[in-house]
Amino acid sequence: MVQLRAAASATEASTRYFGRFFTNHERVLWKLGDIPWNDIDRRRLDEPTLAAVRAAMLVESHNPVYASTLLARFRHDFEATAFLAVWTYEEYKHFAGLRAYLVATEAMPPAALANELAVTRAGEWVIPDKYTDLMMATYAMVQELITGIFYKNFAMHVQEPVLRMLLAEVGKDEYRHCQWYFDYAKRLLDADHSRLEEVDMALLEFEMPGGTFVPNYERHGQAMLAAANPGPGAFREVFTKVSNLVGKLHVLRLAGNATYRRRLQENWGLESKHIFAFS
Repeated sequence: MVQLRAAASATEASTRYFGRFFTNHERVLWKLGDIPWNDIDRRRLDEPTLAAVRAAMLVESHNPVYASTLLARFRHDFEATAFLAVWTYEEYKHFAGLRAYLVATEAMPPAALANELAVTRAGEWVIPDKYTDLMMATYAMVQELITGIFYKNFAMHVQEPVLRMLLAEVGKDEYRHCQWYFDYAKRLLDADHSRLEEVDMALLEFEMPGGTFVPNYERHGQAMLAAANPGPGAFREVFTKVSNLVGKLHVLRLAGNATYRRRLQENWGLESKHIFAFS
């Protein structure tokens, strides 16, 4: 009992001094060296699975570009830049793990892999100048959640045990990132509810990253979509998160927007009337 109280006290102190995200980061930290790379069972892999790993790796490979862009925009926010420093490490680890898996399985010739990564890195990822801190946090919250859902679902469908382990670890990181952005956006919105229109704009303009820098993104996007096979449950997760930020009634009103209706159809295969099934 004394040891439990001491551990709880240490966790409380760590959270007070360094923040909840950093404390959780150290508590749940996983290492690439702990992945049993030599145990990969190639007999339980197929081309669609490796195609999805390759596609996800390309998106993750842009992490230094994401990081430099976000750090520049948040440079005067000490809390945000502290988070981004840890986030950059975790996200780069995702890329490194996925690339290592492709190399270990000899899924691509080394020269072709290097060339594809070089072409991807040359592309741009730009945050519009009009985007405020609240808009960027809203965008990142949704993007991290959708990414987490992808990895979680992909892991559930994968037959190869080592890949399943890697994807599961990556997915858990993405969910924690989503929660940080949610908490950040919620504090800003609670402090000034008149900024709700900023959240609406970020939601209406939302696009997953990749289209501006990944070569043949449509093909790679289809590979990821097939691997994750998102259904109504995935949309329910996103709907619930956004509702927790702005309120369920506001989300339902937002669904009346023509642009939002079109995006629901394009991104989720849903019509606005389907939202009421989740309310």
